[in-house]
This record gives sequence, structure tokens and C-alpha cells, in this order.
Amino acid sequence: MHGNELRKARIRGAAVDRLSHAAALAPDRETRAAVLPLYARTAGELGDSQLFDSVMQEADDLIGSTGHTSLFNPYTLHEIRLRGLVSTGRADVAYGWSTMDLARRRPSHRNGE
Repeated sequence: MHGNELRKARIRGAAVDRLSHAAALAPDRETRAAVLPLYARTAGELGDSQLFDSVMQEADDLIGSTGHTSLFNPYTLHEIRLRGLVSTGRADVAYGWSTMDLARRRPSHRNGE
């Protein structure tokens, strides 16, 4: 089984191992970026907050310098971050991220517009 299929089958330890290996073998930034969302999601579901934070930090570092895909884009990373924070026992932090994001997206009304 591949890493993401192992995650879906709830064999999360093996999934983390496979995805870690895939990330380590990635030949370039784009390939590594393709692995990171799955890796972060699995680390979050495993409840490993340190690994989750580390993988999300790397994804954040790459988001501005690699192409976006259906799995590697700001929206998907935001959702993975919220789920991972909740899964690692940090719902309060997830709430802060979600409200911070809503505040950034709120349109500004100037001069009665």
C-alpha cells in the first residue's frame, strides 16, 4: 500500500514511514511539495504535533516558490492545518487560525462603499 492508502486504512504509523521516505527521496521541490500535504495530514491524524508542525512549516516555506496543485495550494494547506491542530489537541489554536483567516478575507468598506 502507498502512504495515503495506509492513512485511509488507519495504519498511520506505516503511513508516516512511507510518506517520510517519499519526502526524503523527492528529487525536486515540486515533488516534495506533492508529498507534504499527505505527510502533514497523516502526522496530524497520528497525533504527532511536533512532526505535524515541522511538515506544515516546510509546506509553508515551499508554497510561495512552487506551483500549486489540487493538493498543494493555500486553501488545502489551511484545511490540513485546521484538522491537524484539532487532531493534535490544539482546537483553541485552530480556532485562532480560522478566525484570523476570516478577518483577512473580510472585504474592507471605505467611505460608505
